[in-house]
Amino acid sequence: MTACGRLFCCLALCCLADILPCVGQWRYRDVDSSIAFNGIVLPYLSAIRVDFKERIDLLNLSISQSTNFSNCHFRSNTNFSSINFRDSVVFQNNGFDQTFYSSTDTFRGPLDFSGNHFRGLMFFERNYFKNEGKFLMDSFFGGSLFRGSQFYGPANFSVCYFKSLCSFQNCIFFNDASFTDLSVPGLLDFTNATFMGNVDFSKNHNISSRIDLTLIRTDTGRESTVKKRRGLNLTNSDVSKFKLDYSRFYLIFDTSASFEYRSNVYQSMLNIFKNEGYTESYELLDKDYKAALYDHKGDHFRGWLDKYWWDFGYSRHYIFYWTFGFLFFFTIVNMFFYPFLNREVYSIKDVQDKFIYRRARWVGRRFYYSLVYTSIIFFSLSVKLDRLRYRYWGGVIYIFIIYVLGLICIAYMANFLITR
Repeated sequence: MTACGRLFCCLALCCLADILPCVGQWRYRDVDSSIAFNGIVLPYLSAIRVDFKERIDLLNLSISQSTNFSNCHFRSNTNFSSINFRDSVVFQNNGFDQTFYSSTDTFRGPLDFSGNHFRGLMFFERNYFKNEGKFLMDSFFGGSLFRGSQFYGPANFSVCYFKSLCSFQNCIFFNDASFTDLSVPGLLDFTNATFMGNVDFSKNHNISSRIDLTLIRTDTGRESTVKKRRGLNLTNSDVSKFKLDYSRFYLIFDTSASFEYRSNVYQSMLNIFKNEGYTESYELLDKDYKAALYDHKGDHFRGWLDKYWWDFGYSRHYIFYWTFGFLFFFTIVNMFFYPFLNREVYSIKDVQDKFIYRRARWVGRRFYYSLVYTSIIFFSLSVKLDRLRYRYWGGVIYIFIIYVLGLICIAYMANFLITR
């Protein structure tokens, strides 16, 4: 439509005093006839306590200022599609008797879509929320479909009632999403939904069907092939009502949750994963639980050691990396000191400790004898006390450090081979 055509439509709307007292505004009245706007620009759009008895079609609009629909009653089908809302949108405490359509809308400002009652189907598909979107205390008695919508700001669906199917298929939540204190006699479908922020499912006890979060994604696929893990809050919820792929999540809790409560949640979920055969999820959750235990006790060093030494017991082959790492490290250090150590601290026969520095093979031979000297101490089951000289106590301590670390590595390698 040309600019002149749009201007003509706006002027024509201004003349409809019985329908629009001013451009884009209804207040405290009954509207008995159907309304259809298509492809025009409005400065604002609002309706307060209006009873719309016939069908409304608002299509391809651009609204430059705020929009407010509050305490209205929509008795017939309502269609708000392909609208560009450039400012804030308030849509509160409205009742919809029939189907509500909203697709390919763009909400550039914050959206407050709270306290509404949908008795028919609700289509809210392929919409773009550039700012915060609040859907608080909404009641969906028919099916509600948010499929393909993208939430760039925080999305809040707390204290909602879903009597039938609610589908978030192919939605993308680029920010945090909240689904707290829900009542769900129906079913929530998150197939192929993408969560890029934390997800809050706390305070949920009124869920009839299990919520399946195994088919969700935690990245758009463009960032990395490695799975991203997002925070999942299940504080004061029935964890048995959630089916999880824990490689996509890690547990977070409200600050008010005691450690005893957190421990019970970890243990309950471990039992669920074990009974359902989710081996990878069980392993990841068990690691998080052990790390939380160490953190609660304030034993950060042991927690760090248990994690990096053998990944809380789940990667026992790490011991071979540590063994050869220690051996290589001490070999390099001893290249500079082992002649002194061999003569003055702990002597080992047949280990050459005198070299002509200008020989071409000096570095290679020195490394070789340093490796032999270090390996003999590192892999020994005992230290020959008759070979020790105690004049240099620092050197004696150093020899025993190599020896004790070697014993620890030998013990862990033996355990790995025996229990494999």
